[in-house]
Amino acid sequence: MRTLREAAGKAVGDNSEQITASLLKDMLAGKLGSGKMLFDLAEQQPEAEDSENTRRVSSEALALAAEPEWQEPVIEFAAETAGGSREPEG
Repeated sequence: MRTLREAAGKAVGDNSEQITASLLKDMLAGKLGSGKMLFDLAEQQPEAEDSENTRRVSSEALALAAEPEWQEPVIEFAAETAGGSREPEG
């Protein structure tokens, strides 16, 4: 599968100007999908050399960021007297 991806990547790289021209032509003819693809490609950052590792780390970072922030547990007896407050005598 890796060889197939590499071959596809090479074919796209070798024909990138023709592909871009074709997408632009289709976009100008009203094909919205081609326009979206062209804009998406233009906005992408160059791939890192170790893109598989980058994706894994990015995925883990997103998972951690999505978790709720840790809150220190409230201890009941400490919460009642916290800040020097006192219950009324009586």
